[in-house]
Amino acid sequence: MRILEYLVFLSTILFVGCSWKQSPTALEFSEVSEEERVWIEKFFDDFFLNQLTMYPLFGSKPMSDIYVYCKSKEEWFSDYSKIVEKECPKEEQQKAIAEFKEYLNQYDLPGNWEKWMNWKSKHLDQSFLFSKRSTHSDYAFSLYILNVQEAAWILQKYYSTISREFEMEFDPLQVVMEFEDSNSLFWKKVFQSHYVMGILYGFGERNSYFFDRGMRLQDLNSFDLFTHALFKSAIDQTSNAKKFPLPQFRSFSEDMLLDPVYQHYLREKEQISKIIKGKNKYDLILQRLGCQGEAENQEIAFN
Repeated sequence: MRILEYLVFLSTILFVGCSWKQSPTALEFSEVSEEERVWIEKFFDDFFLNQLTMYPLFGSKPMSDIYVYCKSKEEWFSDYSKIVEKECPKEEQQKAIAEFKEYLNQYDLPGNWEKWMNWKSKHLDQSFLFSKRSTHSDYAFSLYILNVQEAAWILQKYYSTISREFEMEFDPLQVVMEFEDSNSLFWKKVFQSHYVMGILYGFGERNSYFFDRGMRLQDLNSFDLFTHALFKSAIDQTSNAKKFPLPQFRSFSEDMLLDPVYQHYLREKEQISKIIKGKNKYDLILQRLGCQGEAENQEIAFN
């Protein structure tokens, strides 16, 4: 019996050892040159680390985004200086302006995003997709990351509701793979619907439903509809945490702390912190994104 147990133990060790050898870290990919790593790590600092985009990457949030600003640095500095002079106490103005000037000197997200979109198409598998979308401002865009499996599954889960909302049939996985296509009819409809956006942001069906109804009815009412008893909600979830802030959303629970969505992200925040603790964060992100020497992104036939 002991011999059998030993053989089972030995085979397990060999299996784990072989599996480990087949899972190289990003550092082992010679195609990631030192020059590339400089701007990739800066891009990860700006796009992932301490941002909500960590939740789709290491958690279950289907989609998240950050803003990128495209004003000239001169215009941006001028606008900010006016705000500081108007809003900040005089004794704090000089420090605030100096800090913002330093921030501007290091702000290279728009250029690094373009580099990233070109680089990732050659080196990543398609488990995560990225997209740049316009906002209400001519000087700001949203940069999105989409977790393909999580997004496809949540669209499947709410298929009947979303199909009725959009008045169209769709294949959840197929439309998810259209995420980077700015001409996709499905995604044009998504970005016009607070309800479906809320679901894809991972804010829960209840919160998404009431927020969407409130926004739709707001145009017909002269007062803030969210002060009405029908749209009674807890205070919007906010966080001052510097590391992995919790996703911000309007909770339509009696108590925000009891909202299952809030509780879910509290757990995920703790899990993410454990995953990256003591690790090389840049290599970990590359590995999670499916970094390969030369990605072979073969097209899947859906029809």
